[in-house]
Parts: sequence; C-alpha cells; structure tokens
Amino acid sequence: GSTGYQITPWPEGGLEVEFNYQLLEVGFQRFDGVPQILLQVTDEPTIETIHLVEPSRLVIDLHNTSLIGTAAEFSVNDPVVRRLRVSQNTPAITRIVLELNEPLTLWEVESRDGLCILTLFEGTKEQAEARRAEIAAEQAAAAAAAEAEARAREAAAQAESEGERETSVEDSTTPRSSTGILAGKVVMIDPGHGGSDPGAIGPYGTFEKDVNLAISLYLGEFLKSAGAEVYLTRSQDVYVSIFERPQKAHDVSADILVSIHANAYLDQRVARGTETLYNPKQERNKLLAQAIQTELVAELQLYDLGLRQRTDLAVLNGSQIPTALVEVAFINHPEEEVLLRAPGFQEAAAQGIYNGIVRYFAEQNPKEE
Repeated sequence: GSTGYQITPWPEGGLEVEFNYQLLEVGFQRFDGVPQILLQVTDEPTIETIHLVEPSRLVIDLHNTSLIGTAAEFSVNDPVVRRLRVSQNTPAITRIVLELNEPLTLWEVESRDGLCILTLFEGTKEQAEARRAEIAAEQAAAAAAAEAEARAREAAAQAESEGERETSVEDSTTPRSSTGILAGKVVMIDPGHGGSDPGAIGPYGTFEKDVNLAISLYLGEFLKSAGAEVYLTRSQDVYVSIFERPQKAHDVSADILVSIHANAYLDQRVARGTETLYNPKQERNKLLAQAIQTELVAELQLYDLGLRQRTDLAVLNGSQIPTALVEVAFINHPEEEVLLRAPGFQEAAAQGIYNGIVRYFAEQNPKEE
C-alpha cells in the first residue's frame, strides 16, 4: 500500500529516506478484564493521546505511521467503549478514536508476537497517575524491605566472620583507594543512537549521534575526576541496540544509567528547550531526572520543558536501576542546532548533567552533620 516517507539530505552528500510504519489492522479486546487495543504494525510507533469530553472520546495518534487500506469504523461490544474508528489524519499520523461511555487512559505500550498492544486504564488521566504513584510507592516499600533484610543478613555474616579473627582499628578505617565526591559510585553513560542510526538530523546537517557522543565523553571526564567508576555504552560511532544499552549497565552493576540525546519535534516553531524523560515505574527514576533537569537548565539557561514520563522507550523500560534520558536541546531548531554543534556548549551540557548526578547522589545519601 501507499506509505508516507520523509527525505533528509546528509551533510556530506546523499539522501536518507525514512518510510512510515505501516498499520495493517486494528482490534479491541479485554484480556483478564483489562481493555486493550491490538495493532498489527510493522514496528512500534511514537504514540500521543488526546482526551476529549462531551462526548467522551480517547484519541490515539500514531506518529510516522501509514494506514494500509481505507479508513474503518466499527461498533465495540464493551461496557466502556462504544465504537472505534481509524483513519489517516495527516500524511504522517494515523488516528484512532474511541467513543466512550466512561473515561479511558493509555496505561502502557508493549510489543510482542508481531503486535503492538496498548493497555488501557479505566479512569481519567489524573486517576491513572495516582494509581501509578501508588504502585511506585508499593514497589519502593518492597525494595526497601528487601534491602533491609539483605543488609541484616550481611551484618550477621560479617559479625560471625569478625568473631573468628581480630580486626585492628587501623584496618577498619582504611580509606578507599579512590577519592572524590563520587568515589565508590558506578555510572553508565549512554550516548544515544550511533553507527547506522544517526538519530535526528538538524537543518544544517548535524547528526544527533555525534552530539550525543561528544557530550557523553565530556561527562565521562567530569565523573572520573570526581572519583566515579565510569562506563559508556559506546565510545565510538558504532551501533548499539536499544535493548542492549540497559543490559550493559546491569552487567557492570551501575548505580545509575544516564542516556544522552538531542530532541526533535515536528513543529519547529515551538521546538526548543531542555527536558528530561523518565519511566514512572520507580520513584528514583523521577528523582534522578529532576536533579539532572534542574542543574542542566541552570547551566545552559535554555527554556525549561520540565520532566516527561515515558513508558514506551526500551532504554527506560529495560532498566532496573535509576535511569534518566536527557534531551539537551532541539537539534531541529536552527538556533539550538548551532549551540549543539559548539564544543563549548557540549562541555557546558556535560557540566550541567554532571552537577545533576552529584546532586542526586547527595540527596539520596546525605552526609551526616
């Protein structure tokens, strides 16, 4: 079928043609009593939702997606959803509209067995956010209990071991070999994109992957100087799978994972500023994101877009440690692209992110007075 596309010139010659995802079929079901939309689509697109009232509707926009076939509309035998319709709203957006008896909110998105599954929450957006907060609090309490139990077992084992040998005061107060404000901390830095994946491309031909790597290398040096043990998911222009990135952090027992990106929106008139993304499944994700966003905005003095929850990004979903994805500035805004190309700005961005990491660890582990 006819598929939308976008052509972008490369800075050193050549063209990049990006084809839309293809939406082949849309269905609705309840799985274990939970409403779901099933999409047969070639890959998981970026999804945006709009809530409308009087009458109540949930609008789901699939970005960079082409509907294969004609628009469709059908009734749904469900107590909450009356009808579902799907159409090509713009050349780049396929729109799904649910006509509702009661409010529905997009809860999570996952892809498996060739399907993209949109799980829905029966309630308003505010009720969904309240429920997420409850779940995060429950998970944090369970994690704290497990950590306390592990520490108790470790203390008991240590006490038993020390009963078998004498330990001098000098031995027990020997300092770590590394020094600095972040001594003992392990940080994984993730320069977004790379290799065959250039990321977004600015109007002057700047590749996002190059900006991300430059900022990450500066950040690594700042962290090492503060005594941290630093790893990068890539230190060169190579491709690394989005699923492999969080696994690399787990393999080295990192304390945090920070992914570095440059932003890009379709509407360039409003595409400017700094924002930080996080997955709300853990409260510590938000705390890390907030610390970085605060310090980065203070350093760069760009427009503060704040924090944004994302539950559809593999780097955030696949990580079990505190993780934040930093969108330093908009590469498709001409003025901010010029900044992103400048080594001085790249170093300043790294300084702001570094300050945020220091702030996060200080707030999580305050020193005793």
